[in-house]
Amino acid sequence: MTKQVHVMVAFVSQLANNPTNVEYRSVDGNEIFSCMQTNEAAVCQLQSLLRAEGGLAKIILIETDQAREKVTRNSADWLALMEKYGSESMSAVELLKAQSARKYPELAQVFEDSEYSKMGIEDSMRSIAGIAERVRTFAERVHEEEPEAELVLHADMTGGFRYAAMMLLVVMQLSKYMGIRMGHVVYSDLVRGGESRVHLTDGIRRMFDLVAGADEFQKYGSVQALEEYFSRSPRHSEDFSTLFAAMRRFSDAIRICRTSVIEDEMTDLAEKIRAFRQSKPASIEEEMFSHILGVIEGEYGSVIKNASGEKSDRRLDIIAWCVQKKFLQQAMTLCTEWIPAILVEKKICYTEDLLVIRHCRRKGASAFQGWQQHFINIYGSEKKKGTKNVPGVFPLGDLLQMVHYILEQKDKRRINDLPEEMQPKLIAFFTEYEKDYEKRRTFDLRQNIRLCIRDFDGKYPMLKKALRILPKSGKAPLPYEALPLRLKSLSEDVLFDLFSISLEEAEKYDAQFFTQSDFAASRQKKWKKREKQYREMLAGKHGAEVMHTTKPVDEAIEFLRGYFQIRDERNYSNHAVKDAAQGNESLENFIAAYIERLRNA
Repeated sequence: MTKQVHVMVAFVSQLANNPTNVEYRSVDGNEIFSCMQTNEAAVCQLQSLLRAEGGLAKIILIETDQAREKVTRNSADWLALMEKYGSESMSAVELLKAQSARKYPELAQVFEDSEYSKMGIEDSMRSIAGIAERVRTFAERVHEEEPEAELVLHADMTGGFRYAAMMLLVVMQLSKYMGIRMGHVVYSDLVRGGESRVHLTDGIRRMFDLVAGADEFQKYGSVQALEEYFSRSPRHSEDFSTLFAAMRRFSDAIRICRTSVIEDEMTDLAEKIRAFRQSKPASIEEEMFSHILGVIEGEYGSVIKNASGEKSDRRLDIIAWCVQKKFLQQAMTLCTEWIPAILVEKKICYTEDLLVIRHCRRKGASAFQGWQQHFINIYGSEKKKGTKNVPGVFPLGDLLQMVHYILEQKDKRRINDLPEEMQPKLIAFFTEYEKDYEKRRTFDLRQNIRLCIRDFDGKYPMLKKALRILPKSGKAPLPYEALPLRLKSLSEDVLFDLFSISLEEAEKYDAQFFTQSDFAASRQKKWKKREKQYREMLAGKHGAEVMHTTKPVDEAIEFLRGYFQIRDERNYSNHAVKDAAQGNESLENFIAAYIERLRNA
């Protein structure tokens, strides 16, 4: 069990003009504490409550000038105490320490003085920071000796001036964020002519946690603070329990972006809120929560109100809500997965060709996507059977891709674009490969690879080396003419070793060309390629009745371009590409504007 170390902070009360011993009844009603000063009753109560855990290890006293000033009084109880301590006068601080140590000798060395001079509010704020720093310093000392110990902070709200209690509450909240657990808040209620009692006002202090938890949920969709608050409540109504479970599931769905369940969890949350509103709270905590639930509903706005509305509108509401709450990654992910279906549903870009739909459904299923995603993202860019690869732009600056290009296209002229020291083996390979090419072109290298190696021995060392590297297994024929293409499939280290290219030199070469500044140009080039495919499909060039729109073509293309940008931004957002991502604010504005246009389309 984790050891707990208890600390108390208190503003020291001034002594009354006619001090007398007052009997305070304990919180549980089983003890009576006879005390002259209100702080003394709080010390007695905490020491009694914490006796089994070792009591108070530190008492930080916040002392005004008046509390430190020695005074004399004429009451019988005062004079009796002065006689007992052999003194004529005492300050409130001295009396509190003496009385506490007399009753609990173990407390004699636990007091720490913190002087406080009442000045302006700004000075009070500095004092709050100073008190919190004392608590933190003590916590560090404790953890140096006992790393696993848990520090618990208690506060006596009895003494001090009018806003002293507020200052202590702030100290407690600051300490909480330092990893210190909140303990009891004590108040000694002096009743003249009646029964004086000590009260624990923990529930009132914990209302800060309730408000903070509600704020955390409405801003970030997190239930962590609310879970901590309600975990200490002894009982919950069934409606509250189901509401809180719905809040937790929604929080999980948002945090890890479970797009498949977010809609259902949002709908369920709306239903559970309505049910809780119609029920009777089982505790004061639930009653307080019901009062701030309206704020949560207001922040969730149309997401909850339209939970049972049209699917596309509901999804757009959720995306807009994510943008509003700064859940930018979640918003981009939801856009990527949901907008294709919305574009199809709104007939901005759709198809009625069942063969196309069935094809996209099969392809999409393999990637856990709906057919609409495959239709908008991929369809029209797929290579058709029997279509030859069209040579792309020579990938200057990426050595591996340059070698791949040369092998695939059998373009030995491009060898000159490689660093001079990397050319000889490639030149030798193609020189040997082209010699007697027509005679060997259809020769199956798989039939008798060892015979081939012997045939090339001596005369064709590069061909021999290439054949040795090829896997010996495999039933499919390997014609001689396909040898360069087959070499392209080798791993980078094996391929570079074949052509005597140093990995270190390759890295040096690539590093010269690597740049992140041309991301925008690269993105624009990619979009232009996809735009061309969209326009071809809309014009029927990929077969009749492939892609339709009820909008002017240019307007439909603009919607597709907006979606492309969001999807592309999402794909690059987790990569270290300089300028790949827009600033958060501009991206949020872009998505929000796009969603609004889509809503009105």
